[in-house]
Amino acid sequence: MNTAQYLDKILKRDIAIGVIGLGYVGLPLAVEKAKAGFKTTGFDIQQNKVDMVNQGINYIGDVVQEDLAGLVKSGMLRATSKRFADCTPEQIVATLAQEGTYIASTSSLYRLLRKRGALAHRSESRKPQAVRESTQLEVTGPNQFWTWDITWLKTPVRGIFLYAYTIIDLFDRSIIGWCIETHESDELSMLLFARVTRDLKVIPVIVHADNGHPMRGMTLAVFLDSLMISRSYSRPRCSNDNAHIESWHKTLKYSVGYCRFHRNIGVMW
Repeated sequence: MNTAQYLDKILKRDIAIGVIGLGYVGLPLAVEKAKAGFKTTGFDIQQNKVDMVNQGINYIGDVVQEDLAGLVKSGMLRATSKRFADCTPEQIVATLAQEGTYIASTSSLYRLLRKRGALAHRSESRKPQAVRESTQLEVTGPNQFWTWDITWLKTPVRGIFLYAYTIIDLFDRSIIGWCIETHESDELSMLLFARVTRDLKVIPVIVHADNGHPMRGMTLAVFLDSLMISRSYSRPRCSNDNAHIESWHKTLKYSVGYCRFHRNIGVMW
């Protein structure tokens, strides 16, 4: 809404005004705004003040009793508190029932809220979204679905690692290609896939990986797209969404013949 539209709504009295606090300043202000033709809602944490305003009873000398009662009766002025501000109609009805009070049914409250446009999501949390069903893929043969990852290899120097790039076929868990490098990068990942697809003369349908930079890097992404290979990635905050290759790496490292340290790319001991 631009400034001109906003001013037009003010001139037409097509906006609602809220006044925080119904004390010696707030209540007279709310009454004056309501007398000017604006629908006004007063907010106060003291329930007794809210009840008195809604009954048209004045408790401040600066407000004329007849003016307050007339505005409340005409619907131009009302008051509310924060007591049920964050409660659902079900919670409101249940709470009042425990106190021996009945105002309306749950469905009636929903109908009133819908009429006033008060059913919008108001909390600071993210609006609930419908849970989409996970995409399921069926692998019926080799070279349809490859999955890959990078695992760290210990060296004799604490804090320094080598990195094993491994691609397996999801159909039979066989190794498609691998290499050991001194660092992680999407350029090295691209070179590995280029070598494997060239040597085997095979192009998979889908390649799955997690969300690390070497997996999502632009260099590798452009190369896979150029071969018309669909890219699949783990879902956000799902640590086990690439479980097949991760379990393969764990099986490798926990086998009896696995070396303690990798001295360099060509020597292991």
